[in-house]
Amino acid sequence: MRRLLGHLLESRLSTAVTASVLTAIVVGGVGGALATIPSSPDKVFTGCYKTGGSGDLRLIDKQAGQSCKASELEVSWNQQGQPGAKGATGSRGATGSRGATGARGTTGTAGTNGSPGATGARGTTGARGATGPAGATGSAGGPTVVGGVVTFVDSLDTTGFIGTGGEANLTASAGEADSPIPATGTLAGFRARLSAAAAGNVVFTLYLNDAPTSVTCTVASAQTTCVDNAHTVAVAVGDTIAVGVTNSSGLLRHVRWTARLGTT
Repeated sequence: MRRLLGHLLESRLSTAVTASVLTAIVVGGVGGALATIPSSPDKVFTGCYKTGGSGDLRLIDKQAGQSCKASELEVSWNQQGQPGAKGATGSRGATGSRGATGARGTTGTAGTNGSPGATGARGTTGARGATGPAGATGSAGGPTVVGGVVTFVDSLDTTGFIGTGGEANLTASAGEADSPIPATGTLAGFRARLSAAAAGNVVFTLYLNDAPTSVTCTVASAQTTCVDNAHTVAVAVGDTIAVGVTNSSGLLRHVRWTARLGTT
């Protein structure tokens, strides 16, 4: 078609002739032949334009072997024209209604455990609970060892007293060395010990409430220990005890005594 129009323009045909050609294309039976012509797959139409003065245009099937006469000009055009320019984008349509919720998918595999969080702050201490009932009294325990020691006895200290625990020197009286008895029971197995052999006799006597008892033993000259397993003395809670020392040995160091307190 473009070739036809170009040819018409080049030959400077009048506007009336050009209009008659276009009319012939549309009205002169061309539309009825479009169903079978062209027979080629490239969809190219072929026509014969009469160059005399009538301006007739007839459609031929060139692919089938037809051709124009000597007095006609062959023209051709495509069934489909050139693509037009892209039109403007239309306005966006309204949003459609929300579709139904899809079925729930299968549960995925469990993720790995995270690292432990930091230890929280310590809470306030709760109120103290009520004291529970006292338990049953247990059976009597075994003997408790009581005793005392002084670290230095001067050679001029021929008499003095030792309490329980530890002291630096002898005291002058039993009252100054008195120590309370923690439980009711019996004192037995009275022993005394020196850190070095005695140069003379050293006598140890157990005092109860500031009075001497029959519990006594003597570290003889050249000896370091003595024991009285023959005598015992009963004591009660609140009683006081001390050990009297009679020294005929001179200077002494680390003098100690012990006894077993069997509770009842």
